[in-house]
Amino acid sequence: MDIRHTEVSDWFHINKCNRTVLSENYKESTYKDVLNSPHTSSFVLLDTGRIVGYIIAILQREAVVYGHIISLGIYKEYRKQGYGRILMELVESDMHKIKYIILHVRKLNKPALALYTYLGYKGVKKIKYGNSDGYILQKYMI
Repeated sequence: MDIRHTEVSDWFHINKCNRTVLSENYKESTYKDVLNSPHTSSFVLLDTGRIVGYIIAILQREAVVYGHIISLGIYKEYRKQGYGRILMELVESDMHKIKYIILHVRKLNKPALALYTYLGYKGVKKIKYGNSDGYILQKYMI
């Protein structure tokens, strides 16, 4: 298994993974814009050259600059092997100089909640996530 920074040309395979494993999907233009941005931290997980997982985080600016993990997806057969943790830690390392990182997660996504809790993310707000309940989780970096 290999991990590398994403390239704009990865958008098609990231989108395919996203549509297979998650219910929240983005348009082609969104991937291209985000992957082209210098304010993005993103990585792909590769198995013999094939993208089997990814993470995309962006910098956002309000009162402070913070990171927002907008998507993390890994094909089912590659889960529970520590790759989600590795991808999360790579983004956190990339964004280590910001105040905090946030992400959204569904309440029913117990494996993701367990991973994020293990990594030190705390619930800051309950939200509606489509037709289900969810949380905004946050981790302070500095």
